[in-house]
Amino acid sequence: MKSKSSASQMTFAYGIMLIMITVITSLSVMIIVGSMFVVNTRSNSEQLITSLNNSVVEGKFDWKYWKSNNDVDTRRTFITITTKAKGKVISKQYSDHAEDFLYDSFWSWPILKNVQVRENQGIYYHANRTVIVMNSKNQPRQIKYQIWISLNRVINLFKRLFIVIVAINLLSFLLGLLVISKLANKLTRPLKSLVSETKQIINEPTAKYQSNLTVADNPKEVHDLTIEFNKLLNELNENIKRDRQFISDASHELRTPIAGIKGNVKLIQRRAAEHPEVIPESLKYIETESDKMQRLIESLLALSKVDKVELEFKEVPILAIINETVDLMRQQVTQPIKVEGITTSNVVTNVNNLQQILVTLIDNAQKYSPKNSTITVQQVETANAIIITIADQGLGISDEDKAHIFDRFYRGKEARDTKIEGTGLGLAITSRMAKLIYANLEVTDNTPQGTKFMLLLPKHISEKF
Repeated sequence: MKSKSSASQMTFAYGIMLIMITVITSLSVMIIVGSMFVVNTRSNSEQLITSLNNSVVEGKFDWKYWKSNNDVDTRRTFITITTKAKGKVISKQYSDHAEDFLYDSFWSWPILKNVQVRENQGIYYHANRTVIVMNSKNQPRQIKYQIWISLNRVINLFKRLFIVIVAINLLSFLLGLLVISKLANKLTRPLKSLVSETKQIINEPTAKYQSNLTVADNPKEVHDLTIEFNKLLNELNENIKRDRQFISDASHELRTPIAGIKGNVKLIQRRAAEHPEVIPESLKYIETESDKMQRLIESLLALSKVDKVELEFKEVPILAIINETVDLMRQQVTQPIKVEGITTSNVVTNVNNLQQILVTLIDNAQKYSPKNSTITVQQVETANAIIITIADQGLGISDEDKAHIFDRFYRGKEARDTKIEGTGLGLAITSRMAKLIYANLEVTDNTPQGTKFMLLLPKHISEKF
């Protein structure tokens, strides 16, 4: 099924709505006007019958008296007056042309019995009333009045009214359709432009997503959508830059040990026969560089998988997680680890990620601090979060390095100077893990010296930082 544009859907919806309004309005006007005509005709017939009844004198209808006091068009109004005494018709009087009128047959609708259709005559409203009067001898007389009032003029007026209403509504429909079509195109023009620009960006050979979409002032929805699209494009561009930088950095990091290994292999090939003493030293170097490559590859794999794992969140006691992790790390580090602060609160988190974050931070602390110094793990509870701090008494991190400490492959000056082994990926992985459990990881200076890493962990997932 072919998809329709917003403009065509808006125009179609407006057309359907306008047709419904036109039909309902026309029917309502016709029904109201028709009802008013019928009510008015019925009122006229009642008044006419009343005037006829007022012309009865001593039990007899005075036709001449009535005609002299009433101006009735006898070509459109027909009257019969039937007088009965003791159940017998004693007289039957007709207005002008009434006998010829009654000669034709008629039919009526079951619902509108008062409205009669006469062949060759048209449509008439029929009313009747029977009254009992006393004659001069005080004898009862039954007089029945019947009136037929022509509705032909009303019907003709009704037809003309119907034609006028249909013409006006049709004109309104066409004009409205034209206006709504132009308005719909005007409203969707920014959206069409947005789609066109998006396609151009997608079809760019380089696909750098560096271009920003033109932000339209109106309508507001398109304005807001374009802003969000631009944010998405910027994020895509940043991801592409990071991925390219990641590939470049990974290639560079792998190139160094590979070059060293190849160099020592060639050294063995050239000099092993004449100088066998170079073999142990070269093999040791190859083993060391191979270990570095293995650690680097493992870190790269961990970084690539960190976003792909589906995390399970559950409510756990934070103190138990900290104590379990610290007990594990006490067996691996030489420095004493001190735990400060006791909280009985629970947090909703992913246990594996949280423990891995704590392990990495404690391992970093032991790498960059003296063996006789103390590593402190502190927990502080606030209204919405648990703040876990890992503090060491080591070299510290300069303000310049703090800005890049969570970047991939970044290693601070102190780490490079001390030649402490590392891939520069540990804190990048840790920072990403923290974000995946809706936590914030920050770094500050410890007092009097050293570094503090603070993990701001929300008690509930809804309370994100």
